[in-house]
Amino acid sequence: TLAPNIPLNIRFARIGNLPVAGLVWDLPSKAADGDTAMRYAVYKFDQSSVPQSAVDDPSKLIEISGQRYYIPHISGTSSNMYFGITSLDRNWNESELSNLTGIDTPRVPLLAAPLNNVLNQRDTVILKWNYAEYASGYDIQISTDSTFASEIISEKTGLQDTTWTLTNMKSQQKYFWRVRAQNIAGAGSYSTVYNFTTGFPGIPQLISPPHTTLDLTINPVLTWTKISLADNYQLQLSHTRTFTGTAILFDSAGIADTALQLKNLDYTTTYFWQVRAGNQFGYSGWSDPFGFQTEDNPVFVKDENSLPTEYNLSQNYPNPFNPATTIKFAIPKDGFTTLIVYDLLGRETANLISSDLPAGNYSINFDASKLSSGIYIYRLVSGSKYFVRKMILLK
Repeated sequence: TLAPNIPLNIRFARIGNLPVAGLVWDLPSKAADGDTAMRYAVYKFDQSSVPQSAVDDPSKLIEISGQRYYIPHISGTSSNMYFGITSLDRNWNESELSNLTGIDTPRVPLLAAPLNNVLNQRDTVILKWNYAEYASGYDIQISTDSTFASEIISEKTGLQDTTWTLTNMKSQQKYFWRVRAQNIAGAGSYSTVYNFTTGFPGIPQLISPPHTTLDLTINPVLTWTKISLADNYQLQLSHTRTFTGTAILFDSAGIADTALQLKNLDYTTTYFWQVRAGNQFGYSGWSDPFGFQTEDNPVFVKDENSLPTEYNLSQNYPNPFNPATTIKFAIPKDGFTTLIVYDLLGRETANLISSDLPAGNYSINFDASKLSSGIYIYRLVSGSKYFVRKMILLK
């Protein structure tokens, strides 16, 4: 039943090495039973002197803390705010109220990095400033207008750190930034305005093939505009406009030219592509994506001169081959026909035909440039007939 002693030296100050300030107090002296405190009750009053009976008013209790500090929430600021602390032991016996302390508005922060008027900043900039006395949080503004009257491109309030990472900036652009500190008593004045200029290149414009091109070759040459200050480019190819995850089929960085040829794309397939420019200071944003669709697969040609009298699957020619070969077959009756290539483990590597075909003689070009050297099996199934042959890819 013995109450603990009162917390000592309550004050509003920086909390250890944290970049913010709050209510801080020292450990109370030991009571007669040897106990100090397990918890602390934080009270808020609107006058500098209160009777002990005010502690019994639950509306004055704002926090129960297991630490010897408390950061008051920055809301409902008032000019008349005084805080006191009591100690609580493990049986929730409560000490008398400590001395009361008020809170001053915070001082002005000093900006640290990047230095003022610095040039050639990267595509990601970490803004830093020094701790401001009495600050419980910070507000930062970044603008392309030195007066901050307009063009605010980023604004953040209530930061409890002295850094802020800025991304998605424009190339060769001057940015202005400033910081102010705040606490429950209000906000201080803004710091001196610093500025920096980015050094990475601008965004390329895609040229060819034009957006929504149809029937494009499966080996297209993609071109884009040359960008001043760029010494390399990055190109991405995707099945979707989002360019995320497994949708990205091709991602090549360090391209020195403004053109790149892609090879062996899939037939009758829609692709999207985008490019960004880079130099030693980082990369530009991505260009607006262009889309195109590749040509239909000229995989087989029907011989209309005569109709076959029996089913047949010829040996591919040439064989061995690298990387393409021709496969010929004949079907004397209309029917659903498949021609599929497998590896020696029975895994499907290419589906050349899987559709209804009229009777006739057919010639098919098989491009195996994406496969590794080895023996492959190709199987023809049409109606109730099937045929299997081997071929050798030798690179």
